[in-house]
Amino acid sequence: MVPKPAGKLAVISVPDLDFGNQTVTGLTQILRPRVQGSLKIEDSRTNGSRKSRLYLRMARPFKNGNVDATRCLTYTNQAGQEQTLSSQAILAEVNVGITERDVSSEWNTAIDSSARGFKLTLPIEKQKIGSFSGELDWSLQDVPGN
Repeated sequence: MVPKPAGKLAVISVPDLDFGNQTVTGLTQILRPRVQGSLKIEDSRTNGSRKSRLYLRMARPFKNGNVDATRCLTYTNQAGQEQTLSSQAILAEVNVGITERDVSSEWNTAIDSSARGFKLTLPIEKQKIGSFSGELDWSLQDVPGN
């Protein structure tokens, strides 16, 4: 029998993202969301490697009616890797030896190579009057020690 580790590994809270009201333009728009709330994770395990991975996927497409802009959303992690969101999970962050981390506090609104967090690159053909909405799914997984 494998002993159950003491403590817990959990996503404590997730934020809402709001790209605000935008004007339909004749140009591709690059937008950063306003973050409402925090993405906080906790690792209170007392034994083992205390390594974890935070994964992200689109649980519901980012749409406005029949216009699907899911593939226009990207996430840039702590290593500077920009990844396109889809229904397939991406590795968002790696955590080692943390007890609590506010991942969203590390996101910024830059649009250059220092950017972290979410970015929406909305081409002309995806711009539509109305509201886009979607749903993200975060999962935190244990990384076994060697």
